[in-house]
Amino acid sequence: MDVYPNQVHAIMGQPNSGKSAVVHAIAGHPFLDVADGNITWYGEDIGEMPANERTELGIYSCFQTIPEFESMTNFELFVNIVHDSIDSMEEAMEKYAMCCELLGLPSDHGIRSASIVGMTDSQQKRNELIYMMFSNPQLVVLDEIDTNMTDADIELVGNTIKQFISKHNRSCVVVSNNKKFLDILQPTHVHVMVDGVITQSGDADLYKRIQDDDNSEAL
Repeated sequence: MDVYPNQVHAIMGQPNSGKSAVVHAIAGHPFLDVADGNITWYGEDIGEMPANERTELGIYSCFQTIPEFESMTNFELFVNIVHDSIDSMEEAMEKYAMCCELLGLPSDHGIRSASIVGMTDSQQKRNELIYMMFSNPQLVVLDEIDTNMTDADIELVGNTIKQFISKHNRSCVVVSNNKKFLDILQPTHVHVMVDGVITQSGDADLYKRIQDDDNSEAL
């Protein structure tokens, strides 16, 4: 799978087909052992590179399960993560408030605990997108971010990601079987995984044909 700027690659497949393993491998998840294959970034092999260094290269990842930091507020966690990009605390607060408003998060979101307590699934995922918007990565990797979202939330999140990618000429790898979400993102490439292997690849028409086929191995 070769991913270039301004491309959106969707990975589809049944549960436990290996979809999440792919995005974990790209992100450099420490609990994942890559037994075979290579991951290159602009010609550089990053297969052994720690996750934090991949982030510094410009790879942003959002997974199904969001980590919790109960001892910190959302804004404190935000500052801790992006502190190298902050010129002043005043600037950080202004940009954070702007991102929260754009993503439909409550005005007191920044002072809430950075945990799943008190946040809906949708708010957790939208909170993660603040880091994407602020860090301006070159590659966005999303693992079923549309899970447990209402149609309205999917539309908001999908359009936010789509606008970010098109405005900044970025790339995206997204794991999803959700037709509404994929309709918004409009993937340029679609891949089907079965038992850890990509068995089909095609353009946007592939996911539409898959959705129309009740017996597809991808669903």
